[in-house]
Amino acid sequence: MRKCLLLLSIFALFIACSPTSNEPGRIRIFAMDAPPPAGIEHIYLTITEVNLHRSGTGWMTVATPESTFDFLQLVNGVTAVLIDTLFQPGNYTQLRLVVEDTNQIVISGQTYDLTVPSGEETGVKLNLDFILEPGQLVEFYVDFDASKSVELADGKYLLHPTYRAFSTVTSGSVAGMVSDTSGAGIPGALVQAASTTDTVGTLTDSSGGYKLILPGGVYDISANAAGFSIADTTYQNVTIQPGEQLNGFNFVLK
Repeated sequence: MRKCLLLLSIFALFIACSPTSNEPGRIRIFAMDAPPPAGIEHIYLTITEVNLHRSGTGWMTVATPESTFDFLQLVNGVTAVLIDTLFQPGNYTQLRLVVEDTNQIVISGQTYDLTVPSGEETGVKLNLDFILEPGQLVEFYVDFDASKSVELADGKYLLHPTYRAFSTVTSGSVAGMVSDTSGAGIPGALVQAASTTDTVGTLTDSSGGYKLILPGGVYDISANAAGFSIADTTYQNVTIQPGEQLNGFNFVLK
């Protein structure tokens, strides 16, 4: 009898602790930014809606954050939580971010409207193929590319939102310093990691340090800054494994 009671207790504990099909999963999305064109100081975007496309169901609203982000502060490994929410399990294939029609851009201390052109969709679709299991946490980075998103036409600043998205599970990072020949750090230097399909960049901080969050892959990493020649070193064929954090990739500019 004691053995039977013990088995029943273990079975009941297993049922209580095991995820069920009715239990939601959790989705967390981090926002970050690639370097902006020269002269742009701030880009304020208001994200009004986040949608996911579920196989067999279609588009579903995950969150309506109505949150404004200064994407130009989200560089050099800095991220902000775009959404963190419970959601229905399932197989999802696309992410859609919807922004306000009118946002703001700051150039040389002057604020201008940054608008989505008439006739263009404010929602940007990104391919993401993942399965959200009951009780599971899934995390993604969404990287806003300012250099490809802002256009000046007829005296107006137009927004064509351009993003890339990738899973935190499949990403890694590379970090280091950019300095001059005296050893002083160079703030605002551009560090780029180029693969066969894409180029991702960031700007060094006030001390010359940088950090790039990248999808796993093979990259050539380089650095440059205004007033300096190219770096004495370009790191070629650097392999970044998922979850790996590489340090000491330093550059000296002359």
